[in-house]
Amino acid sequence: DFGDPYAEQNQFTDETSGAKFAEVIYGGRNANDEPCKPADDPKGVGRWVAIEREGGYELLFWKHDRKSGGKTEYGFGITGDPLKQLHEVLDTKAALVKKAEALLADERRDGAALRKMNALMDEWKAVHGFSTPREDEMWNAFQAARTKFREERHAIMQSMAKAKEELAQKAEAVAEAKDFRNGSAQMHELMDQWRKLSTAGRQADETLWARFNGARQAFFDAQRENYKQRQAKIAENAAAKEDLIKRAQELSDAKDYSREATAAMRALGDAWKATGFAGKEINDQLWERFRLAQSPFWDERKKYNERRHAEWEQRHAAWCERMEGVLAAKQRTL
Repeated sequence: DFGDPYAEQNQFTDETSGAKFAEVIYGGRNANDEPCKPADDPKGVGRWVAIEREGGYELLFWKHDRKSGGKTEYGFGITGDPLKQLHEVLDTKAALVKKAEALLADERRDGAALRKMNALMDEWKAVHGFSTPREDEMWNAFQAARTKFREERHAIMQSMAKAKEELAQKAEAVAEAKDFRNGSAQMHELMDQWRKLSTAGRQADETLWARFNGARQAFFDAQRENYKQRQAKIAENAAAKEDLIKRAQELSDAKDYSREATAAMRALGDAWKATGFAGKEINDQLWERFRLAQSPFWDERKKYNERRHAEWEQRHAAWCERMEGVLAAKQRTL
């Protein structure tokens, strides 16, 4: 009562916050400067307001009486009217609870949503607290939303980690198979699936990405090496076919249709069949040139054989005629 027998002491509970307050109004003095009831000296009285905390009271607001100088002190982070500031704090925290619950209702649990939830926590910490029952209720609701959000995010991250591990296994299988014809499309499809997945956590993301991307790079490196080898082999085959064309042209130009030359030309055809692909741009062109180089040989050889056969038939007919004469002579002699 600050030593004032006329001091008024009040205790009341704020229905909005559930907080209990104590108030002392004291220091009233009448016109003769004698102590009086505060109501008789409404302008110069002191007013002390505190909030109940842990079985005691903590100062919120103290306007000293006129005799003590009338200055105003604030405690517990108060900068103005205690109840007004308390209600503003309640409104702010209620809005934060609402935002946290809205984030929880949203199905997104990605990094952006997590940052928003963490930002709400930073805002909560920045708000002055009075530790009132209503604030405790709000804190429990706020924490419940944050906890459930984190639990669901953790569950999603675990499922993302499992999905990414499965994609890494598939990528490793494709790399191991070395099916360069179909593997590229398979790897691109796996990459499309990877991009659709959300985070599994920074550490898990880095580990699984290193595994997944390592398999992809191993496949594409092997594919590039295979391509280089194939291109080298194609170039080698093209050079070999150019040589066969040259040799076929030389045989055709020689106009030698003997058994040896024929066998050599046939051997060139067998060698052509044994020589691999020379590239889709020139493979057909090379074949056409080889065919044109061989054609004169076979055409002229056919004519050559036909002439030889005709000559043989003439010789055979003459021989038969002679033999018939010989047989007739011998028949006569017999």
